[in-house]
Amino acid sequence: IGQLGHVDIAQLVRSARPGWLLVALAGSAVTYLATTVVYLGVVPERLRIWRTLAVQLATSFANVMTPASVGAMALNTRYLSRAGVPAALAAATVALAQVTGAVSYVSMLVGSVVITGSRHDIAFTLPRIAVVIAGTVVLALLIMLSIPKLRTPAIDRARVVIGQLIPRLVTFAQNPWRLAAALGGQVLVNIAYIATLNACVT
Repeated sequence: IGQLGHVDIAQLVRSARPGWLLVALAGSAVTYLATTVVYLGVVPERLRIWRTLAVQLATSFANVMTPASVGAMALNTRYLSRAGVPAALAAATVALAQVTGAVSYVSMLVGSVVITGSRHDIAFTLPRIAVVIAGTVVLALLIMLSIPKLRTPAIDRARVVIGQLIPRLVTFAQNPWRLAAALGGQVLVNIAYIATLNACVT
């Protein structure tokens, strides 16, 4: 948000090529539609399509005010709970959606590296803020686990979530249509983001 304060958005819109602007808007819209398909795939319970789409639109605003994807995960968990999914199972379902996203992202990344032949000299440096956040989370977990009054309920809650996640994973893996919807939706999300970025920088 702070960066946008130094950008003349009106001037950017006026100087943009109409064709590429439409491509960027279309690509952005597809990301929400694809994410909706993902949740329709990973959630066995019946969800309303348009309400699910509206929630995905709302997550973009939630992510502005929270660290990466935390707002979206919290909002989707709340939405599933309101839709009748038990709280622990809702959290497990959102985690499953994130897992399918990671699988599709890594698969596409490896595939692109193999196709372009750039398997060597790949350099990647984590941002300092990411290292700080990760270290803080790990330290907080270690402190929590060292205190019996905090450790016991945390372990009990983790057992409940894992106990409900495993059956859901099995059910999900045994349904080819839901599997295709979730993984295909995640692939479409990545492709739409790539198309949107390309349109914006062209």
